[in-house]
Amino acid sequence: MTTFPILLLAHLIADFPLQTNRIYILKTQGNKGLLLHVLIHMLTAAVLVQRPWQYIPLFVVLGAIHFVVDWLKLNKPAVKQTPGFLLDQLAHVLTILLLTIWQPHLASILPLWVISLGIVWALIPALLTLLWVLATDLQIASPDNPTLTWANHWLLPISQKVGSLCVVSLVVIWVLVIV
Repeated sequence: MTTFPILLLAHLIADFPLQTNRIYILKTQGNKGLLLHVLIHMLTAAVLVQRPWQYIPLFVVLGAIHFVVDWLKLNKPAVKQTPGFLLDQLAHVLTILLLTIWQPHLASILPLWVISLGIVWALIPALLTLLWVLATDLQIASPDNPTLTWANHWLLPISQKVGSLCVVSLVVIWVLVIV
């Protein structure tokens, strides 16, 4: 089954490094921003697949479900963001699992070892973002905690820098492997 690792890597790249602050703000302002975010997801997945035009229905379903999940999260605001973040990511992983059952054998443009390495690498900004969300929630109860203040201030920018490095390194590997 090659579909799951390909779509997981695409998700991690599109939901973290490629979801810049600007795209996040656009996403929160309305459906056009959310559609841009979803399009980035679909294109990221398509770039990782051989003959992507053969899988247009898969990418459309992926995009439609991603739109609904993110729309629900954006339109059900909560005081604490951590549960919503975790449920959002769980919904996306379950979507990827269902799509894998539907079409288990996407052909990757990269060897599986590169996809696997990319997943491990792309998990770092995802985990840093989770820690930032958690620190933000915890700081509500402990506003004077210096550790939480530091985490709230620095973890997201660190996550974004690591994510950018992740994307650049994957592009370099992609060029080296393809050429």
